Amino acid sequence: MAVVSSENLFSAGQDVRPEIQLLLNCARTRFDPYIRDRIASLLAGDIDWARLIGTALAQRVTPLLYNAFIHTNSPRVPPDVLDALGLYCTEGRERSAYLARELLAIADDMEREEIPLIPLKGPVLAELAYGDLSLRSAGDLDFLVKEAQVSKVCDLLATQGFHEPEDSQPVLGLRPAVQAAYRKYQAEYMFVRDHDGIVVEPHWALVPRTLAVPIDHDGLWERAEPAPFNGTRILSLTVEDLLLFLCVHGSKHQWTRLQWVCDIAELIAARPELDWSTCLERARLQGCRRMLLLGLALANRLLGTKLPDAVAPAVAADAAAGSLARSVCGRMFLDDNLTTPLVRLSRFRMHMRERFRDKFFYALRTITTPTLPHFASVTLPDGLFFLYHPFKLIHDYVALPSWIATRPLRERGGNTRLSADKAEQTKKAVRDTWTARSDQWVRWAEEQDPSARKLNNTLLDAAGIAPGQTVLDLASGVGEPALTIARRLAGDGLAVATDLVPEMLAAVSRRAATSQLKGLHCCVADMEALPFPDGHFDGAVCRLGIMFCPRPEMALAETRRVLKPGARAAFLTWGPIEENAAFDVVHRTVGQYLDQGTAETEMAPFRFDAPGGLAKLVRRANFVDIEDLEVCDDNVVARGVKFWRPMLEMTYGIRFDDLSESLQATLDRSLETAFAAHLKDDGYHFRITMRLVVGRRRSR
Repeated sequence: MAVVSSENLFSAGQDVRPEIQLLLNCARTRFDPYIRDRIASLLAGDIDWARLIGTALAQRVTPLLYNAFIHTNSPRVPPDVLDALGLYCTEGRERSAYLARELLAIADDMEREEIPLIPLKGPVLAELAYGDLSLRSAGDLDFLVKEAQVSKVCDLLATQGFHEPEDSQPVLGLRPAVQAAYRKYQAEYMFVRDHDGIVVEPHWALVPRTLAVPIDHDGLWERAEPAPFNGTRILSLTVEDLLLFLCVHGSKHQWTRLQWVCDIAELIAARPELDWSTCLERARLQGCRRMLLLGLALANRLLGTKLPDAVAPAVAADAAAGSLARSVCGRMFLDDNLTTPLVRLSRFRMHMRERFRDKFFYALRTITTPTLPHFASVTLPDGLFFLYHPFKLIHDYVALPSWIATRPLRERGGNTRLSADKAEQTKKAVRDTWTARSDQWVRWAEEQDPSARKLNNTLLDAAGIAPGQTVLDLASGVGEPALTIARRLAGDGLAVATDLVPEMLAAVSRRAATSQLKGLHCCVADMEALPFPDGHFDGAVCRLGIMFCPRPEMALAETRRVLKPGARAAFLTWGPIEENAAFDVVHRTVGQYLDQGTAETEMAPFRFDAPGGLAKLVRRANFVDIEDLEVCDDNVVARGVKFWRPMLEMTYGIRFDDLSESLQATLDRSLETAFAAHLKDDGYHFRITMRLVVGRRRSR
């Protein structure tokens, strides 16, 4: 293989970062002299190691990156980075070997029950295409079974300790009509096992029915043949069928992951006997020819895969496939590159079809097929089950858009009761979450107090805090900056720490007593309804709390009310996530393990990251002399501290807690690897960017 120039990798005019170029040259198992020279040349330049490792983790090609560094033996790779990658890949190799053994155990159990299975992707693909289990990141165990035997498969997996995930909507417990409908439109179940965190997904079809890809499943089973795997043999797809499946799978997910392109490139290189004419003909008959050509075009554009003469002209002749390939290349490494949910129509999925009838049935089935949320919304008797189709149309294309369009009006006053109820539910959830974690945050706060003091003092200076004053600290958490305020007052004045969570304030009191601080009072209080008289405080501060308030405009109005005329309030919030390296690395790494949906809501830590966002609300609350400032600082965290844990818990809450211990440990290792680029002799170094908004209550 020879890598193509960066001008051919992406659409014209798009800048290709050196980290991306390096990753593309490393994402392979074969290194000719040209590739080695390219890697050496790129390593000689400036590399953002945190971004490189974070991108490799997100794209699931970390083993290939480490393998390339080992094979090229470059002295320019920082030792800490190489060591962290080595540890991560060693543990990944052990995980892959374990998954391979478990796959064979499941296959043996099913064989005894006369249930054939065909593995899809996973360890079998790693050995077949990459030649080494450790070179492809371990994930779920996917395998194909015959539709008539799905129930037996589910029963057998249950005896082995597998069950449906508790955080997803269960299917097997639903009434038979709903289960039958689910199996008709969906293609697989998901099961998890608690003691080792293994996820298995038995498929009875390669793609959901809504995608309207007429896969010849009978032919797949007839052509399947035993292949060597992990010292034995296991039933496998033919190479031609496997290539088609990989291209269809990548197209289904809109090619948002480089690993799927590597699968194509490695399979082509490992299996030169592949019959291209047969592959093209099967793709044509099953309506997925353009998906095949798109996968091949991506392997050529991104990884420099040389396409055989038997297929290269077809790739070049399909203008639509070329256009889709340019689109994929242009967005693959963007942070917001997400797959469109299968229940929604997608322009990409429409264009990846070459036949009109496939486009038509894709659109028709996607629009009209009811899914589990529709069955859960209303219960219809089996005799009226057909009414779920019009119900979906009304729900998705009339009721839901209308509700979304009118929500701002309802929350601005047309339906204040609904807004208040929603706010109370949110505050209850926050209270419950932080109550459960108060002890953890005490430990974290005590470790990190020294590095936070500079920011605390900046906040207090902005509010004009001085001895002799009575000062309000909003959302004190487990003590900061209330404790810093008390130290500044030095017994001459009063610091009032407030929080929604009593357990947090109990921790503040304990910490104040341990430090023998005087003049600090704790009060459970809701920022939106403060229990203090008008004009009571000489100043108010809030460090990293206002963005979690359901109705910040009410909290700001309450803050202004309790301030004395002329007193100032100062609010510190996070700046953009990409300018806060610690959060940025977590955000880019954690997507492998958790859906990041709630991290993007209006209640997220970065809700007020843009200049002017919070300042506008402060101005509407009738503050004057408003300042909106950017505050930057360098932070150092000691070696050996899992400083990312509080960020995970704050941003992802119970969904992180619900991960099995093995997956939590895997996530820890992934983050430790990703943060290795920030590690120096005295600890982890990060740049912090925050916004400081200050306002003053108008004097009489």
